[in-house]
Amino acid sequence: MRVTNIEVHRVTLPYDSDRADELIRYHDLTGRTIYIAHTDSGLTGLGESEGVEREEVLAQYIGSNPFDWIGDETSLGLGTAMYDLMGKAAGVPVYKLCRSTHSDARTRVGGPARNGAGHGGRLYRWRVLWRIG
Repeated sequence: MRVTNIEVHRVTLPYDSDRADELIRYHDLTGRTIYIAHTDSGLTGLGESEGVEREEVLAQYIGSNPFDWIGDETSLGLGTAMYDLMGKAAGVPVYKLCRSTHSDARTRVGGPARNGAGHGGRLYRWRVLWRIG
């Protein structure tokens, strides 16, 4: 399995006044880049990031095997697309490549503590509610 093409789509999400604090203090959460990586075996992997990668970075992924990118930190968005391809090739959800269950997956978001989360941030539980492909 080799990556044959990577589509790059820049999207703008609608402004959400309930998340104005995060929009102002941290990243531009309304402007995102979606990567769609295609392989010679017909699989499609999705990734997402804030900015657009340079052409030189994209070129590194073309012709490579997604499994060659395990643990690499060259690009978060393209790395996510590679893990998506790995999961599809192995026939398992991506979280199973990284941990035993999805129910304990948490991420820390910087900023002021709210609702007793403590330690200067909030904890969110993420759950994938959609599937493409």
